[in-house]
Amino acid sequence: MKKLPSSRFKLADYKRNEFRVSPEHGTTLEDIQKPEFWSHVAAHLASFDTIEVIPEDGSFYAELLVITAGKQFATVKLLRHVDLEGKAAKKDAPEAQIHPDYKIEWGGVAVKHRVVRSDGEVMAEGIQKKADAEAWLQDFLTKQAA
Repeated sequence: MKKLPSSRFKLADYKRNEFRVSPEHGTTLEDIQKPEFWSHVAAHLASFDTIEVIPEDGSFYAELLVITAGKQFATVKLLRHVDLEGKAAKKDAPEAQIHPDYKIEWGGVAVKHRVVRSDGEVMAEGIQKKADAEAWLQDFLTKQAA
């Protein structure tokens, strides 16, 4: 029976790196799995490093394992994906609109999601999740109708 020699027993922190990245709004799960996505940081990566991915809009969480890394590319394997918006986003499907006079948009890291009236008036902002902004708008419209 084979036995593991102590020289092959190391703390994970000693043998690999763990990274956390926050890509810009609109980055998809498909984007982060493309080798060229990592071209600007590939030199910092090595095989079997792990990467946590949480886009700035908080739409999903993913864990990746680096398989290979070159000077301007990295091949990664998706280990885990969690949709944090509560629904699978589809690029091709038109987004459901709650009301024609209002839209929900991403305003950036500081502003987060916001509800904007058709005349440009910002009705609410600083909402972390898109689903929460949709709920705010539904509640607002219900109160207006009453």
